[in-house]
Order: sequence, then C-alpha cells, then structure tokens
Amino acid sequence: MKKNIENKKPNFVLLILLLGFPQLHEAMLSPSIQNIAQRFKIHINQAQLVLSLYFVAFALGVLFWGYFSDIKGRRTAMISGFITYIIGTIFSIQSSSFNLFMLGRFVGAFGLATGSVTTQTILREAFSEDVKNKLFSQVSIALALVPGIGPILGGALVDKGGVQILLTFLVLASLLIVGIAYYKLPETMIKTDRKHVNILAVMKRMALSKNVLIYGFFIASYNAIMSIYYMEIPLLFTSHFNMSLAKIGTFGVYLAVATILGALITQRLLKQYSPQRIISIGNGIVLTGAVLMLFIGSLNYPLPIKPLLYIIGMFVIRFGTAMALSNAISLSLNGFEDVYGTAGSLLSLGYYLAISGLMRVMSFIRTDSLTTMPIYFIVLGMILCVMSYRLDKNNGI
Repeated sequence: MKKNIENKKPNFVLLILLLGFPQLHEAMLSPSIQNIAQRFKIHINQAQLVLSLYFVAFALGVLFWGYFSDIKGRRTAMISGFITYIIGTIFSIQSSSFNLFMLGRFVGAFGLATGSVTTQTILREAFSEDVKNKLFSQVSIALALVPGIGPILGGALVDKGGVQILLTFLVLASLLIVGIAYYKLPETMIKTDRKHVNILAVMKRMALSKNVLIYGFFIASYNAIMSIYYMEIPLLFTSHFNMSLAKIGTFGVYLAVATILGALITQRLLKQYSPQRIISIGNGIVLTGAVLMLFIGSLNYPLPIKPLLYIIGMFVIRFGTAMALSNAISLSLNGFEDVYGTAGSLLSLGYYLAISGLMRVMSFIRTDSLTTMPIYFIVLGMILCVMSYRLDKNNGI
C-alpha cells in the first residue's frame, strides 16, 4: 500500500525533524571528544578527527544523495540515507578500535547527509519564491533549540555512560524519524521531471558563478564557527573552570536565544532591506562578537563571572550568523532551479569540505588558551566583511 501522496506540501514539523537531526547529532557528539580519547587511549587532537572527518563524509554524502534524489526522488533518498546512518552508527557502537569507530562514523555521516541536502531541496521546490526567504528564516527559528538541547543532552549522556550510550540514543531517535518519514513524507518532485543530470555540466556552471562561490563560503564559515565552538568549549571550560560536560552544555541555551533573536530580526528586516544587506550586517556583528570574545578571554575576571562573559561574546557571534545564514542559503542557488537536487548537493559538498578544512586549521593551531579561538574567529570575520562589502559594491547596494 502506498504510504504517501505525491506532490503534496510536506509537513513543516517533519521537515524540521529531518533537517535538524544532523545538527542535533553534531551538537550532541561534540561533548564526547574527551570520552572518545579516553576510550581508545589516543590524544585529544586525534579524537577531534571524529568531527572533521564527519564533515568530509557528510560532504560526500550530500553529493551522492542530492544526485540520487534527482533520479529516484526525494522520499527514497531521505529514507535510504537515514537507514545508512543507522547501520554506520551501530557499527561504531560495536567497534573495538578507533579506526573501526571512525569507519562507522564515516558511513553514518555519509547517510545522515540526506537530512540536510534532500530537505533543503524539498524546501526550495515545494514552496513558492515569495515565501522561501521567510520559510528559511522560520526554519532557523525552529532549529534554534538544537544548540540549547544538543550539548546539554549529549553531555548528560556522555557523563552517564560514555559515547556508546550517546550513539545508542541517536540510533533510537533516527529509527523513530525514519518511521514517521515512511508514513508522512510526500514526494515533492514530479515524476516527469526525473531525468539524467550531467553533474559535470552543473559543476562547471556553479564554478563560474561568483554568487555561488561567495555565498557558499559564507555558509561554510558560519557553520564552521559554530562547530569549532562545540569542539573547543568542552575542552577549554573543563580545563580552565573544572566544569562538568552537562553544565557546559547549559550555555547552549544562550546560543539558542541568540539564534531565535537573529532569525526574528531577519524576518523584520526583510520588509525593509534586501537579503544581501542583511548578510552584510550579520557579518559585521560576527566580527564584533569575535573582538569582544578576545577582549574578555584576555582579561583576568573572577572564575564565576569569566565563563559567562566569554559566552556573551559567542552570543553576539551566533546572533550575527543567525541573521546571515538563512539569507545566504536562500540566495545561494538562484538560477539553478532546473537542477536543484544536484546543485544543492554540489554546493553542500563544497561548503562541508570547507567546514572540515576550517576545523582542521583550528585543530592545528589550538592551544589551551582562551584567546586562540576568538583570534581565529576575528580572521574569519574580517574575510566575511571584505567579501560582503565587495558583493554589495558589485550589486550596487
């Protein structure tokens, strides 16, 4: 019996679950880095490979599932990807060595990529252009709970039973999501539109598009900043302030509030300003927050106050990225409506590889100092501001 009705509008809550689960997975996994290092008796820098390799596998996954969804349909790509994630994660749970653990994480991340690229494709094609910007902003508001819930829940599970308990929880959650998608997710691509896509031709078109390259870098930078925060804060705060992982996770609530405020203000600003202008404002706020974070990190405040003040700088950064991210995603593939699935996967491939590269740079330069991370964020913020200024100038804004 057929479980879905083709070409109907997908349920918004279901789309949030599908799009949010990869982000929740990352946010929950970040507090486990120290536990992974202890379990396999490896250095902390080597354990951080779990996160950077995650993005490499994720990048390859978005390329595959985006292309696959243009041939087999969005619904099939979504369900198949989540099943692949479940298989890889179970393999990691059962692994006895770090290399086997990483192999399972690679397979899992490859499958989980469908939650990002296929859901974004559904959002782009299932809704009209006049509501797309607002819809992406609403999605950002809904996903704001991830940085609030993920680190708290992940830290609590790791404190209770280590990374194996955490991964078991994620398997059970993904099984529930697959079941809901099987019964409720409609096929949004018309069958007659399913065709062979020349991926090399699409890649060439995108490589020649200045907007794709710039907005792709923006998206990569915003996500890398947040991923680096999730990677570094548990290590820095346990070292400097002797905090538990669960307590460190509570700071994610502040980032959730920043995300909601940024998305709400974006919705209001869209009535007066272009998305390009809002991105420029957001980039300026990111740079301001990084400078504030460096200033606070370099001063000697009493211990109960300093962690909170340090997070305030990250609050400002997250506010800026929340303003800019949804607009960058919305603008990134204008002109590629005929190949949304493949173009979306190629865009995601590029920016996830960039995220992995930016995270590896942080792993290479990291120290136990509270100033190293904000200095890196300042450099990224300056690049973002220069690029958005040139883009505004070229577009006559």
